[in-house]
Amino acid sequence: GVTSIGSSAFSDCSSLTSITIPNGVTSIGSSAFSDCSSLTSITIPDSVTSIGSSAFKYTAYYKDTKNWENNVLYIGNHLIEANYILSGDYTIKEGIKCIAMLAFYNCSSLTSITIPDSVTTIGANAFYSCSSLKSITIPDSVTSIGDYSFYDCKSLTSVTISDSVTRIGWDAFNACPSLKYVFYPGSSTDWDNINISNNNSPLTSAVIHYNATDHTHSITTQHPSSEGMEGSIEDVCPVCGFVNSSETLVYVNDYITAVDTKNVALDSSDNTLTLDISASKDLNEAIIEMDGYTLSATPNSDCGFIGTGSTVQVTDSNGTQVAEYTLVVRGDVNGDSVCDVLDCMLIELAQNHNTALDGVYLAAGDLTENGEISVEDFSAVVNKALTA
Repeated sequence: GVTSIGSSAFSDCSSLTSITIPNGVTSIGSSAFSDCSSLTSITIPDSVTSIGSSAFKYTAYYKDTKNWENNVLYIGNHLIEANYILSGDYTIKEGIKCIAMLAFYNCSSLTSITIPDSVTTIGANAFYSCSSLKSITIPDSVTSIGDYSFYDCKSLTSVTISDSVTRIGWDAFNACPSLKYVFYPGSSTDWDNINISNNNSPLTSAVIHYNATDHTHSITTQHPSSEGMEGSIEDVCPVCGFVNSSETLVYVNDYITAVDTKNVALDSSDNTLTLDISASKDLNEAIIEMDGYTLSATPNSDCGFIGTGSTVQVTDSNGTQVAEYTLVVRGDVNGDSVCDVLDCMLIELAQNHNTALDGVYLAAGDLTENGEISVEDFSAVVNKALTA
C-alpha cells in the first residue's frame, strides 16, 4: 500500500526508462523524478491528487517537445507545467484532474484561464505571479485552493469561488492589490464556514456577492464620473457591489457620452470633440444624448456642412445651452463632412509646405497624431477616403 512518493525519491536515476505509479498513490513529491534523463514513459493514476514542483522536470519525457501541447505539459489526466511564455486566454483540457504545484508559475502574459469541472485539485503556487490574469472561476469540483495559489496576481480583479470549496490556503490571494469582487453562489453563512487561512486580506476585504437568498440583486447604472475620463457603463448592485460592465464610454461634462472610446476623444483644453469615424456618417450615429440634454450641430461657416470646424451645442431640458464643442472629424480636412480627394490634395499641399493647416484642421489631417503633416498622414487620408 504505497500512498505517496517522497520528494527527490528517484531524482537523477539516469537509467530509468519508464514508471507506472500504482493506483492508490495520492501524492508525488517535488523533484521526485527530476533529471531522470532516460525516462520516456510515465503513467500516473487518477488517485494522485497532489504533484509537487519539478516532479518530472528534465526527464526525457519533459524534454520531448511532442509531449507539450501549446506550451503546456500534460501526463495522463494531470497538468504538470506550463511554459512561462504562455499568453492570452487558455482553456485547460477536459478530463484533467489535478493541476500540479507551480504549474503556471510566472506565466506573466496569461490573461485568462478556464478550469474545467473535472479538476479537483489546484496545487500550491499553481498560478503564482500570473501578473496579467484578470479573473478566475473555481469550478464546483474543487474543494480546496492550495497555499499561494494566486499569490502576486497583480491584475486579478474578480474571483468566482464555488460553494464546494471548504478551504483556502495560506497566502492564496495575497499580493493581489486589484482584487475587488468575489462571486459566491452560497450564502454569507456558508462563506463564513470556509476555512480561510492567514494572509488573504485582499480576498476577505473584497466585496462578496452572495446568492439571491441573501438579498435582491438590484441594479443601478453608473457612468464615468470625471470630465474627460474614459470608463464603462456599470450595472452595480448597491447591496453587494456586483459590477457588470457593458458599453465602454467617455465622460463629457455629464451630457455627452461617446459610444466607443477608440473612436472619440474630448480635449477639455480647447473644447474639441474628435470623431474618428467615416466622415460620411451622421453625427448622431457616434454620440448618445443623455440625461435630458439635447445635442445639436451648427454647420461649418466656411462650407455649410456639418464636419470639421462645426460646433456642437448641448442644451438642457429648458432649452438653455450649457456647453459647446468644436467638431473634428479625422480625415475631413476641408470640413465638408466627407473624406475624399479634396482632403488628400490639402494634405499633399501641407506636406509640401505649399499651404498650412492649423487648429482643428491640422487635427483632422494629422492622423499619425505627431503634431505635423507627413507622408504617413497622406497615405492614411487616402485609405480613409477609399473606405468612406
